[in-house]
Amino acid sequence: MKGYMKITKNRIFFGVLLMLQVLNLLVSLDINYFFIRPIFGMAFLAFVPGVLLMLALKIKKKIFWEAIVYVVGLSVTFLMFAGLITNWVLTNWKISEPLSTSHLIVVFNFFIIILLILAMARNKRIVWTIKLPKLKFIDWLSLSIPSIFPVLAIFGAVTLNNDNFNPYTTTMLGSIALWVVMVAIFGKKLDRNIYPASLFFISLALLFMTSLRGWYTTGHDNQLEYFVFQLTKSDYTWDISEYRDPYNASLSITILPTVFYSLLGINDVYIYKTIFQIIFSLIGVSLFLFFERYTSRFVALLSVFSFISFPTFINDMPMLNRQEIAMFFFSLVLLELFAKTPRSKVNRILFLIFGFSMVVSHYSTTYIAIALFVFVYVAIHVLKKNPLGIMKKLKIRPTKSRLSLGMILLLFALTLLWNVQLTNTTTGLTRVITETYKNLGKTFSQDLKSGGVLYSLFSWQSLDKEELLKDYVKTGIDEARLRTSRDRLYDEAIYSEYAINLVDDHRSPPRNIGQWLINYQIDPFGVNFYLRQVIAKIIQVFMIIGLIVILLRKSKFVKNLDFEYLVLVFASFVTLAIFIVLPVLSIEYGTQRLFQQTLMISSLPMVIGFFAFLGSRISVAVLVTIFLSLSGFIPYITGFYYPQLHLENDGVYYDSYLLHKSEAESMKWLSENYSTLYDIYSTSSSHSKLKSLTGLFSYKNVLPGVLTKEAYVYLDYTNVDKQEDIVSHKGDLFIYKYPIKFLDQNKDLIYSNAETIIYK
Repeated sequence: MKGYMKITKNRIFFGVLLMLQVLNLLVSLDINYFFIRPIFGMAFLAFVPGVLLMLALKIKKKIFWEAIVYVVGLSVTFLMFAGLITNWVLTNWKISEPLSTSHLIVVFNFFIIILLILAMARNKRIVWTIKLPKLKFIDWLSLSIPSIFPVLAIFGAVTLNNDNFNPYTTTMLGSIALWVVMVAIFGKKLDRNIYPASLFFISLALLFMTSLRGWYTTGHDNQLEYFVFQLTKSDYTWDISEYRDPYNASLSITILPTVFYSLLGINDVYIYKTIFQIIFSLIGVSLFLFFERYTSRFVALLSVFSFISFPTFINDMPMLNRQEIAMFFFSLVLLELFAKTPRSKVNRILFLIFGFSMVVSHYSTTYIAIALFVFVYVAIHVLKKNPLGIMKKLKIRPTKSRLSLGMILLLFALTLLWNVQLTNTTTGLTRVITETYKNLGKTFSQDLKSGGVLYSLFSWQSLDKEELLKDYVKTGIDEARLRTSRDRLYDEAIYSEYAINLVDDHRSPPRNIGQWLINYQIDPFGVNFYLRQVIAKIIQVFMIIGLIVILLRKSKFVKNLDFEYLVLVFASFVTLAIFIVLPVLSIEYGTQRLFQQTLMISSLPMVIGFFAFLGSRISVAVLVTIFLSLSGFIPYITGFYYPQLHLENDGVYYDSYLLHKSEAESMKWLSENYSTLYDIYSTSSSHSKLKSLTGLFSYKNVLPGVLTKEAYVYLDYTNVDKQEDIVSHKGDLFIYKYPIKFLDQNKDLIYSNAETIIYK
């Protein structure tokens, strides 16, 4: 029948066998013409295992896009745990390099065939009828525009990497805003499939414009993520005892990328830069499906749009690959938790599969998820007793809870099993809890909180970077005196002659619009700075307004009210408040990262709040403005504001996190020529880059007062080019003028390539 395609049981069976043989051929012969091996291999690994698991578990998803996110989620789960089983079994059999290509392809053939047999045996008859949607011109137009966004993001990143002018990324950001406005006008005429497909492309574009910056690993956390990946890849074995650290306990950044590398033959840097971003982009689809259960398609789209507009998604998530995978699984946990048929056998199995996949992907995401679920479970059972007549006043009838005590306990048990019993990597969590408890008396002290707290609803003060610099200097010197003898350090009389002064963050020159504002006595920097401050408050205010509106049933945009979901929204507010109020927590984890995770739950009530209070047209205008500001579009076109990594070759993120070729060369030289008898000192950003690229450890401080006389001192591109050091201290970044003259007068220059310097 025209427009239809039927897939039967036999076609699935022989189709999977044929695709498996093609993959075997490509891998065994290392065929990679026109990148056929990584493209075909990635398609196979992303879909085939998930489809077979869906069939084996008899999971039926009628909605195409829901089937897609479940299939990819199950496939990623399969890759991690199949790799883990392979690693453990072959290691116990004394077989070296268990995760090498030759071993993985054999084991994966075995697993795929077992899954195929199980899927065929569990399903006597399979007939999938795939109906191609009949798209109108407006549908094709609405879909074709977002499909171009990732291409523009790639061109923009590559252009900047080659030190050329970048018109592509700004064009893309402006076009995304216009596309949202267009959907607001024609949304009712669009086919439903346009929404999730477009959100996937937009999410991917926003991630690509940051992840593809630089020719090496660019970022903060992902430098150490790349390091543990290299540990696993170096001998094709994952061994937690080799480096007992929460990073190395995350299968998402150890076994998963090693599997991709072995089977796809892709450059290892681009596994993080591209493959992980493609997988994480599906979170937009997953959240759309989640929100759509409670509201209209357009409001669901705007809710996801708000989630991907937040700066952490744009600037930091591509540098947090383990959290990307974990948050994708968290979105699937939410989808399953609030499914139409909750607490069925298959529902609980999927909840635990995705939950355990989240556990082995990222520790902090898991801890926050469990805390939210515990809060919801307790709150629901308290509210069912109708204290103060709350349930009666809100006209809410108690229903059977979606979250059972057994589900929470099992997830908690799996977390303990992995982090305590199998990997023993909970020392960080224990330390944070201990430090928070010890400092409860300093709850209102800003010294024990990150600058991100200043964007909270009830704070308008600015970060005192002068005090932060003084604390950094004092802390560094105190730590140096504790770990080494005074005679190995330079006398205070010597290093005190070299001033350590704070430097203002760099600003772009005013552009045409910015110059126009200046002509009218309007400060472009002030406009952008206070706009972001106001946006931070507005987002939080309208989250609260939205929750109240939903509770009082005052919005026509809410359907199928689920009280347990509203309690989860409230739980996310409470969790944020705890991180803001209690000491240490915001420094150790970061309020913005927590806020990004809670936005997966609370961005819907925020949009509902906007619609209820401002109306649909003004709400769209406000949300688009928020996106244009937070994405860097408005600051870029005005100029005279902090440069963004995805838009310019300047700024704090560029100076801190982009690894230059000159740095890679000098780090390689150091690894080949240094003596293990002496310590290495580098900046905080170079510390991660050095470990990622060479495995060398360095003390991440180059202040004159902390250096030992015989140590190596590594100065990176920013230290040499601008004579500055960018420091991450207590969860915040600041810049100080670095006294290179001290090193010139007190140490010997042993290496220089004009852009980086090494002293001894």
